[in-house]
Amino acid sequence: QISPKLNQLELGHYHGLPKPHKPNTPLRPIIACINGPTTLISKFLNALLAPVFLTVVRETTFIN
Repeated sequence: QISPKLNQLELGHYHGLPKPHKPNTPLRPIIACINGPTTLISKFLNALLAPVFLTVVRETTFIN
């Protein structure tokens, strides 16, 4: 379930967002890792932890 298919993996794509409010307009590095090696692990952990998180949030949220 979390073993990636090696022929479908991609490296992260780098691009930069300019910071116009700073001198010399440096770039903020952004790396998009869709289809990267950690995508399947991330989806697995999300499916595992989301129900637990939602249960805890519902039990600790106060609604007036």
